[in-house]
Amino acid sequence: MQFPIFIFKFSIICNKEVYIMPEGACCFEILSFQAGQLFWKKHPVQSPLIFVGLTKIRHPQAGQKNVLGKTTIQVVRDDFKIQAEVSLENYVQSVLASELPADTPLEALKAVSVAIRTYALKFQDRHRSEGFDLCDLTHCQVYGALVRDPIYRRAVQATQHKI
Repeated sequence: MQFPIFIFKFSIICNKEVYIMPEGACCFEILSFQAGQLFWKKHPVQSPLIFVGLTKIRHPQAGQKNVLGKTTIQVVRDDFKIQAEVSLENYVQSVLASELPADTPLEALKAVSVAIRTYALKFQDRHRSEGFDLCDLTHCQVYGALVRDPIYRRAVQATQHKI
């Protein structure tokens, strides 16, 4: 069975700006829009703006999301449309790190990894009519944690492709 690359929409309540730290950067930079025009570091840029690798997205009210994949940002009407394309296994790691603490026993993390993967595959078309697969909220599964502890990777790798 071939597992898909998921496209996620991030739910960011927008005040016309977010803070972005692309891979390799040392600090967050302001991404804003005005009258349908994107501005990166206060300079106009073409929409969409695409980042590849680890991208950190921070918003004062929505918190921080971390994407390991391809992040596309564009203005749609009066809001940011932020979508991320990530592999299923990276998705499972991020959801696992968002849902459970690192001191959870490995066997429990493995069981939840299988449940996360199964749920993602079962509901992967939940938002198809909106142009993406899953959202990052509890409506689908909470996504966005930066996977720091290797126990999450071990749990996901031990159950890779299991549903």
